[in-house]
Amino acid sequence: MINIEVDPATERALRAALRKLSASVERKIVKQSIHRAANPIAKDMKGRLPTKRSSSTGNLRKSIGKRTKKYPSGVVVTVVGPRRRFGRHGHLVEFGTGPRWDLTKRVPKYTGIMPARPFARPAYMAKRRESLHMAISLMWQKIRQEAAKNANR
Repeated sequence: MINIEVDPATERALRAALRKLSASVERKIVKQSIHRAANPIAKDMKGRLPTKRSSSTGNLRKSIGKRTKKYPSGVVVTVVGPRRRFGRHGHLVEFGTGPRWDLTKRVPKYTGIMPARPFARPAYMAKRRESLHMAISLMWQKIRQEAAKNANR
């Protein structure tokens, strides 16, 4: 798993502002912000996939998605990548394959190797800072909205 580090002063200020809100609002703000901040990574990932050719169905590109989960410990994680239904071969495209043989035939047939065409890690490395800044700004924006809502009550 790859971890993104936040400036300690920014993290302390965010935590202090979030603690002033109710626990359910805090969870909602963090989860929504981090989920939305993963959009640039998902978009870049789709852009890095090999273009649709006659042999490609485009299913891997369609399967790129994101899922956000909050654990009981308070950690929020967003996973971006191929979903299972149509993206089962994402790891083969990302890392490539070794020599392959089709053993279903009576006489085994050599089907070659598939070179690696990385799309997930380069997309993450290119967009991680943008996503981090987007998450922080979204959190501040939502904290201000909640503060204004509470002030009007």
